[in-house]
Amino acid sequence: PEVYALNLAPALTNTPVDVVLTGTVDDRNTGDSLVTAAQFRFQGGAWVDAVLDQTGATMTGLTATIPAAEVPAADGAYTVEVQGQDEWGNWSQAPASTDLLVDATAPDVPSVVLDPTSINLAATIPASVRVTASLEDPLVNGVQSGVAGAEAFINVLSAPGEGFSLLPVDGQFNQAVEQAYVDIASTEFTALGLADHQVLVVGLDAAGNWSTVAGMATITIYEETPPADTI
Repeated sequence: PEVYALNLAPALTNTPVDVVLTGTVDDRNTGDSLVTAAQFRFQGGAWVDAVLDQTGATMTGLTATIPAAEVPAADGAYTVEVQGQDEWGNWSQAPASTDLLVDATAPDVPSVVLDPTSINLAATIPASVRVTASLEDPLVNGVQSGVAGAEAFINVLSAPGEGFSLLPVDGQFNQAVEQAYVDIASTEFTALGLADHQVLVVGLDAAGNWSTVAGMATITIYEETPPADTI
């Protein structure tokens, strides 16, 4: 029988979890016999029986679970193979395969730029401060899930979801390297008083990893009366 339409849920993970495997076993073009069994193996290990959605059919779905205990924690692409058997004992000539991707490496934030970099409370205060950050999701063991988001914080990192969400410069987070920005109201900084304040930016990748080290830039809030115009 042929095996196709393999699907893993999840197909991308950042930590060992149970992975549900589904697919289709079809003998209609390879003898039109009844499908009687299906098996899978993970990373070239022993074949394990899968569960057929129905018996007595020439085409049927299959389901199996790869236990979390067998899923590596290290970054990499891990192969899942599946074969089917017909009522005459014939197994698939070539197993179908798909990869489970493990990405436990968070994005880097190599640069953060502020515009402006200082605000004088005694002069005209801009409406907002633009934060622009570079985000890079590293390639590790052939896996690179891509940047999926970013947040900015002032002075102290908080939990994900509590920061200022950055927008992708190109309109969509879908690359391993992205530029992103957010305009933060100047009052968020001026309310903190006269001092240097840090803007911290962290990135999120498609596997769910947040940056462990934030990118940082400094804005200075000061008060200095501008010199009077001279004639």
